[in-house]
Amino acid sequence: MAINNTPFTFDPDIVAQLTGTGKANPGFNGNPALGAGVTPVYAASIELAPLLQKSRFIIIVTNSTVGNATLTCALTPPSPGAGDLVIQINNDAGAARTITFGTGFRSTGTVVGTASKAILVSFYWDGLTWNETGRSSAAV
Repeated sequence: MAINNTPFTFDPDIVAQLTGTGKANPGFNGNPALGAGVTPVYAASIELAPLLQKSRFIIIVTNSTVGNATLTCALTPPSPGAGDLVIQINNDAGAARTITFGTGFRSTGTVVGTASKAILVSFYWDGLTWNETGRSSAAV
């Protein structure tokens, strides 16, 4: 049997979800039992990996050179009804950015940001894809 000496690297988003050490606030409404908030780096393409039954990602739009972004999903819950996903999009004070939901999502459309405002979009896992269940209007 061969030994695999490939170095192992931690995915910081997955570690934050498993340990409750999200980079934003720990869990929904500050409750770590409800899933850690994870803040991926803003880029033109952002891949999310919702691992827990209750996952929360906080997308902070801070890089004006990136412009708009597309979100995709890397991991899926093990069975239908096993997951709820909330994505919080915090727009910076610059121009409004458009967030598109790509592979893994069935949404009601893109999110067009409002300068200095946040929008919440929630999803439910049906066994094949993340289905949008609701979204807020732009709020402080």
